[in-house]
Amino acid sequence: MGLVIALVVLLGAPAVAAVSRRRRRRGGRDEYFVDLVPGLLPGPDQAPSRRTGARAGELVSQAAVRLTPPDGVPPVAAGLLLDREVRARDLSAGFLDLAVRGFFRIRRPGPHENGTRRGEWVLEPPLVAASGPLSEAERQVLATLFPRYAVTTLAARRSAIGGPLRGLRDDVEWQARRLGWFGQDRAGGVPTAAALGLFGIVLLVVAGSLGGVPDPVKFFAVVSMIWSVISVAIHRVRPRTAEGTAMAVQVAASAGTSPRPRHDSCASRRLLASSAGTCRGPCPSV
Repeated sequence: MGLVIALVVLLGAPAVAAVSRRRRRRGGRDEYFVDLVPGLLPGPDQAPSRRTGARAGELVSQAAVRLTPPDGVPPVAAGLLLDREVRARDLSAGFLDLAVRGFFRIRRPGPHENGTRRGEWVLEPPLVAASGPLSEAERQVLATLFPRYAVTTLAARRSAIGGPLRGLRDDVEWQARRLGWFGQDRAGGVPTAAALGLFGIVLLVVAGSLGGVPDPVKFFAVVSMIWSVISVAIHRVRPRTAEGTAMAVQVAASAGTSPRPRHDSCASRRLLASSAGTCRGPCPSV
């Protein structure tokens, strides 16, 4: 019997840790508005009830499809709302968004084009300056891409635009704080980790008292328990506020599929660029 209990700890602790982390990633600590249609924000005179729970994550994953993206949410912000962090693919989407809006053109080189190699991406400034609002971070990206307002390649400018692209991330993080999309996860997974650790210790003590547990099994059961407790305790996921969940529902709906597919090498960038014919075949990463 002691061996069975030790095996339960050995195999069960990582399983519990995985379920806990998965639940937190799926929005188990997110807020949502109870009295509003999913995706809507309250008006100035409304004070809808808020609730915390897994229902918030379900609202995002089951968002009804809409044809237009939400106003004022650029691709980098969309990635932040859905993933709770800005990733490299979101910065690439923000880069391509500038091309979609007409601030530069991206294409493959012609067969006899000088100064380029096969497979490179050629960047061209517009012949007529594009009109439209630009954030300061976006202006820095364009200024870095075209310091002489001349045709260049992505390979030639890749190392230079890293800083300006990080500026896009910082800009969106500031916007998220200003609009209150995320709360503070001060405790992290510590309460769950403490309960898991206490329960595991009790089981290991019982297993040891019953006897019949080989030393290797004891050792790996203890290691499994320690690893599981630490992995749960340090796993932090920013919870969305009710406003953040509503905006995430709008973004998920505008992607055209629910639940939202995982990004491959250029899933969101292809969706963004194809609407304006920005790139054909594999889309570039920056």
